[in-house]
Amino acid sequence: MVMEYCPGLLISPGKINVHQIYDLGRVTGKMHRLLNDGTLGLKPPKKNLFLQAVRSV
Repeated sequence: MVMEYCPGLLISPGKINVHQIYDLGRVTGKMHRLLNDGTLGLKPPKKNLFLQAVRSV
């Protein structure tokens, strides 16, 4: 899988707040649904269709 680079910061252990951990869980759930729902197929979708699917979850 190839992804575009997104700059960010590393958070030290014990320093994450409730909003950050909630967002991490939400995004991880979206990834799991996308990867496990069987719609990805063998050929990657066009970028616009992929983004549309991601935003609909």
